[in-house]
Amino acid sequence: FTIIVCVMFDAIVYYNLFLKIASSFVVCLGVLLVFWGLQIYNDEKNSQYWPSTSGTVIQTELIRSCCRGGVSFTPSWTYEYFIDSKRYTSYRTTFGSADTYSNEVKAQQVLCSHPIGSKVSVIYNPNNHNKAALQLSNSTSFYWLLLFVGLLCIIIGLFILKVVPIHKNENNYV
Repeated sequence: FTIIVCVMFDAIVYYNLFLKIASSFVVCLGVLLVFWGLQIYNDEKNSQYWPSTSGTVIQTELIRSCCRGGVSFTPSWTYEYFIDSKRYTSYRTTFGSADTYSNEVKAQQVLCSHPIGSKVSVIYNPNNHNKAALQLSNSTSFYWLLLFVGLLCIIIGLFILKVVPIHKNENNYV
């Protein structure tokens, strides 16, 4: 009977240790998501005041993604632009989430709005010319989602860290 109790207690100690490690990982993940969401929010907010320049589309692609709800299509453009005679390239459409479509024909029509060789207006960060986008985002849902999920991860992880005990003395069951 004593051996069974010892084995069960060891299993609980290791399980509790696993929960502590997993919840620490969840907290770290939450912090990263919050920082990512704040970075996107900051870029979108500041980009309203950034300068723009002319660019040229050098590549187009329709990205196909499979999801639980079916297939989605995201138009993607790679474009080049010049600042102070230096060439930069970017693929970013907005600083938030890219527009996706469930209808391939509609996505293809949007993609054709900027064919290869067409001129586009590029918004760029005056302090970091590599950070650029074609348009300001109309949607704030992506960074709010990141902030919400990040904060939820932090709260759940901290709750588990606070509630789950760690047994420091392994011999207290004898």
